[in-house]
Amino acid sequence: MLRKKFGGFIIAAAVLGTGGIDIGAAGPAVAEALRCDNSHPEVCVHIRGDSIFVDKFAAYYYSPPVGCLQAHFFYTLAGMSTATGVYHDVCPTPDKYSSHDGYYYDTTGTTGVFQAGTLACAEWIGKPGVACADIKR
Repeated sequence: MLRKKFGGFIIAAAVLGTGGIDIGAAGPAVAEALRCDNSHPEVCVHIRGDSIFVDKFAAYYYSPPVGCLQAHFFYTLAGMSTATGVYHDVCPTPDKYSSHDGYYYDTTGTTGVFQAGTLACAEWIGKPGVACADIKR
């Protein structure tokens, strides 16, 4: 279990491997991981799946409220980028782990079957940082 403090927030997640989510490797049938940008740990993605099937892809932005924001989900494979998802306003959610007013959470990342080696990423419009997770067979 990884616990990381950012501002007044405590980010907790089970991290699998070092290169991304290792879906389909020996172990539990369903794997999930939280990946955060190294330079901007307030930007994270949460991905869950089995083999190359992703059933949850969400983006987090841990910050004191600054109004509503928009998440942008995108995927890359062999250097090609494909934008996905719908841009819509995401307003702060109450944070049960701290005394701050909230964090931003968007669950509209595309799910389904992806080619092994796909890099699933998210960023928040107007904020620095991109978080990505590898989808591996």
